[in-house]
Amino acid sequence: MRFLPFLMNFGLGLTLSIALGSIPRVTAQEQPQQPSIFFLRSPRLLYAMTTFPEVSVWSAIYYFTLELPSDIGQPLGRVTIHQREGFEKIGFDLSQTLAFIGTPDNRGQPIAVTPSWDETTQTVAIALDPPVPAGNIVTVGIKPWRNPDYSGIYLFGVSAYPPGDSRGLYLGVGRLQFFRGGSWF
Repeated sequence: MRFLPFLMNFGLGLTLSIALGSIPRVTAQEQPQQPSIFFLRSPRLLYAMTTFPEVSVWSAIYYFTLELPSDIGQPLGRVTIHQREGFEKIGFDLSQTLAFIGTPDNRGQPIAVTPSWDETTQTVAIALDPPVPAGNIVTVGIKPWRNPDYSGIYLFGVSAYPPGDSRGLYLGVGRLQFFRGGSWF
């Protein structure tokens, strides 16, 4: 009777050894490399705003303002913006994308940008050249072809990345609300 637990454990161990022996081994060379550049401290999404909150307006710009703490560790090399929620998908005129040091009402030095659109994820990526150093407030602006036709709240996920092959951080959601007519006063 005392040998029964021993035999059960031995049988379980033997079964696991046989099963695990049939699993293919993966060497370190076959494992994908993870990006080695990352922020030491997260940038912060301060706010999102639109220049015109009325539906169907053609001349609006959506601004996303980020704060880069002085102990961030890496400069800001890229920002991505992805529409997460809203009654309709909003398309953007990437040729009108802009970035600058400061806020929309207190603009500083402009920053050259290279915008791109990922059709699969419906994400705008904005590369900043040169990358923005720590201790700054930076704003990126994207221009929709037009504001949505339907009023309501539209949410945009914002992520920040150091330059190069880097690991980004999701900063949160920028919230824009659109109104019909003059009802936003």
